[in-house]
Amino acid sequence: MTINGTPGWTAPAVYGNPFASVTITEYADFQCSYCSEAQNVVDQVLNKGQVNLALKHLPLECHTDALPAAKCFEVLYRRNPAVAWSFYKLAFTEQSFLKGGNALYLIIS
Repeated sequence: MTINGTPGWTAPAVYGNPFASVTITEYADFQCSYCSEAQNVVDQVLNKGQVNLALKHLPLECHTDALPAAKCFEVLYRRNPAVAWSFYKLAFTEQSFLKGGNALYLIIS
């Protein structure tokens, strides 16, 4: 996968039922208010256990803190997917903490 032209990520992060026959691909920007609002619907669908979610990052240039947050998620996912998905949920519910590059603060708090 590529984030804003930065190579290094080759596959999307996947969450949910590993045996699901349906995969939803989400193109997300951690600073996007619409992406944040969509999380309730995504959670409802995932909680049914019949699908999984493939996350692809699409940080917009106007969201200056979205790219660092996406990189933070990817580093976490490589080390501990469960922690990365906790960050994913927290980043969308507490978007104000991403301002000024505080994505790391979300992890340790």
